[in-house]
Amino acid sequence: MRRLLCGLLALLLVLPLALPAVADVTFGSGAGYYGDVNDDGQINAADALNTLRSAVGKLKLTRKMECAADVTTNGAVNAEDALWILRYSVKQISTFPGGDCFDSYTVSSDGYVNPADTYQPYQNPGPVNGNLSFSYNGAYALDTTADNSFVLDPTGLPTKTYFTFNSSLLTDVDVARLVYSFQGLLNRDFGRDAAHDCMLYALIDASDNSWLAEMRAEGALLHGYEQVRLNNWEEFAAAFGPQLAACGLVLWDGNVPATANVAATICGVEGALPVLAESPLHQQLVAAGLPVRRSLVGLFHDGHKGEKIAGTSIESTGSAKNDAYRWALEQYFDRCSSNYLAYTLDGACTVYGYEAYEDNPTALLRNRGSNCLSNHDYLIARRCFFFDLQPYAADEVCDDPAQKTGANLTCAACGEEQRVFMQEFLSSQQPVCKYCGQQLAVDWANIDFDCEAEIGTDN
Repeated sequence: MRRLLCGLLALLLVLPLALPAVADVTFGSGAGYYGDVNDDGQINAADALNTLRSAVGKLKLTRKMECAADVTTNGAVNAEDALWILRYSVKQISTFPGGDCFDSYTVSSDGYVNPADTYQPYQNPGPVNGNLSFSYNGAYALDTTADNSFVLDPTGLPTKTYFTFNSSLLTDVDVARLVYSFQGLLNRDFGRDAAHDCMLYALIDASDNSWLAEMRAEGALLHGYEQVRLNNWEEFAAAFGPQLAACGLVLWDGNVPATANVAATICGVEGALPVLAESPLHQQLVAAGLPVRRSLVGLFHDGHKGEKIAGTSIESTGSAKNDAYRWALEQYFDRCSSNYLAYTLDGACTVYGYEAYEDNPTALLRNRGSNCLSNHDYLIARRCFFFDLQPYAADEVCDDPAQKTGANLTCAACGEEQRVFMQEFLSSQQPVCKYCGQQLAVDWANIDFDCEAEIGTDN
């Protein structure tokens, strides 16, 4: 073995100078290719060197790299594998003992964990090899790390049917949030059993029609399924009325946009659909009889240091935004997936006139695109914990009033306390009470400029 290692090392040192030891990989349908340890589409001396360094304990490989390096398929990465890869790179051999590629489902997308440990596929007979469940990215599979107690009841929905809707019809951002959230709940159990045989498909851009054509092809997932087009919100509500009522609503607080992410977390775990409190959609749905399962309104808006976060024994950070996430951590984190997290925008840019964005007019445009709402179906389907926090401890965040320099003032006219940002003091206008519209009296000699929460609280 020592002679083998010495000879191999000598070859690895010489080859990069003597010849371009490269063999292109012929990419096919597999996800990983034996010998291509660094996953760059080539098999060369660098791959052999990485394999050898791993064999002697000098390099830690990811799970996917280990699969690529183990060309002898004996379950271990050793010098023999490195020699095989080197011989392949100089075209002394044309194949490996293990073949050309390894199964894409033996490793997860990040290459570290075998998802079969935590994803249990549904064994539902279907059109693809008698099973719909061989995708270990979480689709059509049960994530055993999460609370799976909520399952959408498909009673009354047609089987072997997929509904389509064009996202351009979702002109109301609150409707868009609800529809994409519901899509995640409905689709994640598609294929679970014979009753869960109905899917919702959003058409966002031209590529979606191409993928739909692929899925409708003979032998593919939706071959033989009936398509039902939903042309507006009213048709959507009529098609899924019983399911919407069974889900109910979780109301998020426009004064604390982080609660939009908390509501999305709750949706993934408990099935309640996120709706902005006091929005026209909220009023419409309540009038139609949909129950409010949980309201986040007012839970965090008045948080101050020294107090407890509502319903917990946790000290308030002084930031309603951060209090909301800490509350969600205690209430829901252990019920969410251990495989996925959702780092995505909160609801700030979907609230008209959110005060932290007063100096940024474009942020006041309620925009479902910039809010990434069309991704929420995937994230909710995977029971993600949602969050939007600034990782840089030294930065003053733009979206949290409590972490912006200012002062707390009490209006003499109406008695309401409120936070006034430094920007308002520096302007030529006298600060105005946001509750009654009267000018605020400022005691300049005793005013206390501070941050209710320290800069870096997000971090």
